[in-house]
Amino acid sequence: MINDKYIAILNNYAGDSDSSFCTVLAKQISKSINGYVVEDEDLLRGFDGVKEIFVPRLKQYNFKEGDFLSITEKEVINEVERSHPKLHYLAVERAYIPICLELNVIEVDDVFLNIELLQKEIFIRHSLPESNFYVSNGILIYGPFKIQNNKVIAGSSLLVNAYDINECLKIDHPIQKETSLILHLSKEAVKQYDCSTNIQLIESVKSIISKSRMTDEARRFINSIKDLITSENLDEFQFARIKKVQTLLDKLSFTYNEFEALRNNSSFWSNVFDGSIKDFEDILKNEFLDKNKELLDQELEKESHKLNLIREELSGSEIKLQEISTQTESKNQIIEMLSNQINLLEERKDEIILSMQIQGRIGSEVTKELKSNFEVQKSSNSSTNLYERMTDFLDNLSVFLELDEYTEDKLHQIIKQLKGNRFFRCDNIECFLRLIHVLGNSQIYLNNAEVDWIKFDKFVNQGLSDAFEFAYNNPSRSIYYLLLDFNIASPECYAKPLIDLSRNIRKTLPRDGRTWPSNLRVVFFPLEQDIDDFGFDVNDETFSAWEELEIPTIDCSDIELSIALNLEVGK
Repeated sequence: MINDKYIAILNNYAGDSDSSFCTVLAKQISKSINGYVVEDEDLLRGFDGVKEIFVPRLKQYNFKEGDFLSITEKEVINEVERSHPKLHYLAVERAYIPICLELNVIEVDDVFLNIELLQKEIFIRHSLPESNFYVSNGILIYGPFKIQNNKVIAGSSLLVNAYDINECLKIDHPIQKETSLILHLSKEAVKQYDCSTNIQLIESVKSIISKSRMTDEARRFINSIKDLITSENLDEFQFARIKKVQTLLDKLSFTYNEFEALRNNSSFWSNVFDGSIKDFEDILKNEFLDKNKELLDQELEKESHKLNLIREELSGSEIKLQEISTQTESKNQIIEMLSNQINLLEERKDEIILSMQIQGRIGSEVTKELKSNFEVQKSSNSSTNLYERMTDFLDNLSVFLELDEYTEDKLHQIIKQLKGNRFFRCDNIECFLRLIHVLGNSQIYLNNAEVDWIKFDKFVNQGLSDAFEFAYNNPSRSIYYLLLDFNIASPECYAKPLIDLSRNIRKTLPRDGRTWPSNLRVVFFPLEQDIDDFGFDVNDETFSAWEELEIPTIDCSDIELSIALNLEVGK
């Protein structure tokens, strides 16, 4: 039924796409609080009996593999060519389902649950849960419990509930052995159990004693704990704790604040303690000083000696720091002088080279002006209906061009690459140009590398500087510089400054002090592979910062597109 909810576990994402594979565990019937379908035959009837389903666009919610999800059904599509049914949803959220650890032994009596034995069983048989959990012996479900400081304790206060397993609904955990998932707990617990440890029992008795209403008539209370049990109105758990702690009374002790509160509770406790305090206070003080005077004097002398050593080290460090500062200042002056000389040589290098050529008769003619061989193309998609969200654009494009799921996922990946990087390599110029036609809002500078390219000047003057300038002046448009046959010459020579820029070694191009515009992308295309023994081998290390673009074939010929994507928004 539409709007029913499915409980599922996220198995894995499909490659780099936003879609994922999930295993269906249960179905919650709409307008029902506790109504679930868990039997495979009824549960999977809408999925043609397949338990693993395909759910699109889940990654945007930051779900992790292994998360439990609650998915509100919109539509289920069962297609012959698909091995997994496709579930479209109205809403999806993380489902917080309590887990239940299945144990062989849970020791209880009329009041207490043995928390130490329970902890031992859990640590031996199970990995520690991250949130509140329950345990079961096949008859009752006990909880909630939690892990705190690597110990098992009750989830709240010191009490846990016990539920009849026949009034609850749980299913096997799809991954963890001897573990269940609790879909529904009964509203009423059949019983409560105390999970106090020995230390907690002592603290409870101390609290009961501190709040006791006993007066002067109840003498010699400490030697007869039974007087407290018979004279106080204790509930079932307080009475049980007092009885159990009688064997632990030799460990009973009070903090100073607890002791003071007990003294002020009644005149009986005040008379018992005040006399002892007055007798022993001076004795204990003098005894401590007599025993520890020599030791205290020795410690004081040691600390004084350490302080003097630290002062001497600080004085020596200050002198060394001053020497280092002087040396650093001198070296900085030398570095500044050398830097100025290098800058001067850099500024006048053309003049110096020309002078050397004239004097040495190296060059016999002036440099000829380079002819521009590049071509400028505007995207044939001139639509001004620009989408800023990639998912909205792809949804509409998929309908317009009737894209299959593989092509849509590949386009999603490529657009993410174009938004995240500025330098690329690609093997197919035709597919790339069709991609630019689909995206729109673009201008292309197209050129072929030449075999005599050695210097960067030849490369930059063939369209790159024009693309650079146009990108700066049109920041909202996507500009592409496409260089074909880039390995007909050595890119480590003619394109070295651009390669250094892509690897964040340089921040600017040698000819322009401005930073690289974010809307300018460079794509290199190699020589065709059927040209044998021609061209330079491509060093992958050189292009480690350049991403590979694998573009699918898109059939958009003779189609007037009415939508385009603005890549330059949201970066």
